[in-house]
Amino acid sequence: MASKKVCLEPHPIWDYVIGINSFEDYKNYLPMTILSENVDDEIKAYYQPISKLLEFGYLEYSFITLAFRNALIMLELILKRYYLKSEPNPKQKIMLNDLIEWFSANKLINEQQRQQLSMLKELRNSYSHPSQNSVMTIQSIKVIDVILIIANNFS
Repeated sequence: MASKKVCLEPHPIWDYVIGINSFEDYKNYLPMTILSENVDDEIKAYYQPISKLLEFGYLEYSFITLAFRNALIMLELILKRYYLKSEPNPKQKIMLNDLIEWFSANKLINEQQRQQLSMLKELRNSYSHPSQNSVMTIQSIKVIDVILIIANNFS
């Protein structure tokens, strides 16, 4: 069986994106936040393939969407791990909405942050229960930066 040739050329979409003319330009859009050494090893391990998907997004644009989707799942992992180590009597099975409410009730987040987390929860739900294929834009990578900041804050 003949193997398919691997294309290591930039995705053609970059021809239409102002400001991205090379991989060096593209790297400026990648998350700037670095996970701190205090972040749980499980979360660091979960982020590794997300980081790689983002890098390879220059070659295959759909990888950005895959990275974004996985980062939204990682967000729930971040919140759940913090909840489990902080709550004296934690529920082992707790929904993301309940986690957001727990963080709010315990004054770990303010109202604006609660609304942001709720918005991210809705995005996560739309990927978990799709009605159509969604493709994220290059700007969605900035949301992954927010999730990394949350990981650093709750480590």
